[in-house]
Amino acid sequence: MRLSAGRTYAQRPAEQLVDSSAWPSPNVQAWPTSGQTAVLVRLLQERGLSAVSIGCGEGAFEAQLEEAGVPVRGVDLDVLPSYKTMRCFLRGGIIRVRPDELFRIDEPSRTCLCFVWGRALPWREYLSCYPQVPLVCIIGESASTPEESVATVPSSNALEADAS
Repeated sequence: MRLSAGRTYAQRPAEQLVDSSAWPSPNVQAWPTSGQTAVLVRLLQERGLSAVSIGCGEGAFEAQLEEAGVPVRGVDLDVLPSYKTMRCFLRGGIIRVRPDELFRIDEPSRTCLCFVWGRALPWREYLSCYPQVPLVCIIGESASTPEESVATVPSSNALEADAS
């Protein structure tokens, strides 16, 4: 896969995340609880890390980080024309990369790499390309059954075999 700075297109700005009624449906996007987000924000700020979030959808989770003062870039695929009608919660927009591209991370040693609720995220490719990344955050849940449609790949235990 080649590295890309990606492209940003105009999207309909979303309202601020004042209450959860404005958020995307959990059927289309996952995000942590406010308590989990606070823990992640504290961890990122203590380590002086920014975040690059792969598979960000409309960027609701990423906007939580942004509002807490964490520099964040939201990245999603540039394949569907539906993003033109999607909302965008991030002030700087969502960066789009093609399926044969990886987003170019300028400072991987100062970046937390987040993977959000993706069925086929190229997470192994990102980790191979950016071994300097000091922190990986996987957001979502593993499937209870093989038929379950709302599940994260990778799931939270995806890196356990690689941890040795």
